[in-house]
Amino acid sequence: VALRLGLEVGLRASEIASLKKGDLDLRRLDDAKLFVRKGKRGSNGVVFVPKSLAAHLRSYLKEVRPKLVQGKDPGTLLLGREGKPLTGASVNKRMRTILKNAGLPKRRLNELSPVHCLRHTCGVMLYRATKNLRLVQKQLRHARSTTTEVYANLLDEDWREGVEAAFS
Repeated sequence: VALRLGLEVGLRASEIASLKKGDLDLRRLDDAKLFVRKGKRGSNGVVFVPKSLAAHLRSYLKEVRPKLVQGKDPGTLLLGREGKPLTGASVNKRMRTILKNAGLPKRRLNELSPVHCLRHTCGVMLYRATKNLRLVQKQLRHARSTTTEVYANLLDEDWREGVEAAFS
């Protein structure tokens, strides 16, 4: 769930860790939203959740999360094995383990923040799909558009396809 929240919604590790069950609006899967609290510089905001992730979150809340709660429910969306809330550091640590198991070289694991890489991938994928920087800015909750412009960096593939489309 944490991996998908980073990749498909663009959340930071600290935002994933601070999510509460009540922050999700999954009443309609085709219009699922998520209230993000404690973003960068204390900002809050609402983002959209892809339909398939919304369905996954519904299943998690119904089938998985209740089994993780031990004692008093802390109210956070994600819980560790012992029923305790995750932290931003623990979310990144778990992502590093996933990446290590996937075969990413150890030196690269120490150079990057895994969840931030997912967030960056989310921004690039959103931009490639829509070519709309304002949409990417809103989903990633950037205060300045200049921050978002990094996601519009040309990939050689896009460049080549653009030249071909213009002159074929």
